[in-house]
Amino acid sequence: MPGLAPYLAGAKPWPPLAVHLHAALFYGWMAFFLVQIWLIRTKDIKTHMKLGLAGIGLGAAMTVIGTYMTLYMAKFHYLNGESRQLEFMIVPLSDMVSFPIFFAAAIAFRKIGATHKRLMLLATTVLLGAGFGRFMGRPLSQVFGDDTIFGFWFTLYLMQFLMMVGAMIYDLATRRVIHPAYLMGVPFVLAVQLFTAYVITSPAWPGFAKSLIGVS
Repeated sequence: MPGLAPYLAGAKPWPPLAVHLHAALFYGWMAFFLVQIWLIRTKDIKTHMKLGLAGIGLGAAMTVIGTYMTLYMAKFHYLNGESRQLEFMIVPLSDMVSFPIFFAAAIAFRKIGATHKRLMLLATTVLLGAGFGRFMGRPLSQVFGDDTIFGFWFTLYLMQFLMMVGAMIYDLATRRVIHPAYLMGVPFVLAVQLFTAYVITSPAWPGFAKSLIGVS
């Protein structure tokens, strides 16, 4: 476990307990999402709806704690000599803008199944950037680089984009038309991602990021 080695050796301080709560919530969301899909596939609509009420609380908690942990951990890593985490802070912050928008829209359209499930898929997809970045970020950065807007976008967001393209292709194959939720949602996701890539490659961002977490 090379990622744990610095912590086990005492070279880095262990993250606080709140970090593990944050991880549990986000893993919990993925489990919740998969269970809800299974309930729909098995036509257990009543249980799906009941569980959805708990999901509203889970989604709200993720947004609040996700935003808090982004700021907290950026400061934690910066004070421990890891400035890259400070610059990367814009990525989870932008996720915490996109996710509640799609999640709230999914709740609003919960009685229109075709729209609801696509908005939930988009809400979940925008959370996957960090995971894909850890999994594919290094090899992609070697190909595209990550110091330009489009290079950073390809490095971090390419896999998410392919997921959304796959969902739209599925619509075309099964419905012969792309659902309006994708036609409006996917451009919004791309706009937020490109803005995020612009910010993280901007020389003005590190100074502003420091002011957000209260360090100089």
